[in-house]
Parts: sequence; C-alpha cells; structure tokens
Amino acid sequence: MNAALLCAEGELGCVKPEARADLLLVNGNPLRNLDLLAANGANLAMVMHGGIPKRLTV
Repeated sequence: MNAALLCAEGELGCVKPEARADLLLVNGNPLRNLDLLAANGANLAMVMHGGIPKRLTV
C-alpha cells in the first residue's frame, strides 16, 4: 500500500532484483530476543541499505 502511494510499486516494499531494500540479517531470532537488535550491531551479520550491502560479517 505505501509503495503504491509513493508510485514505487515493485521498487519499494519487496525483495527482488531491481528493488531497493533495507534488510538486517540477525544472528538469532529477534522475535524471541529483542536485545539482539540493541547490542550496537554486535548481532547483525549483514546490513543492506537501498539494496547495497553496507556491512557483512561471516
């Protein structure tokens, strides 16, 4: 719905080629332990902003 309001359907609000995505890949389940997101990034394996990987740890 929000992507439609911004006339950006297929580019926002989805994860697919050519879309702009902001994603966090978390080591653990933040639904069970919200503290995983509050550790100054210590539990983030990857951060993607605008479809571009900004941080990647393996």
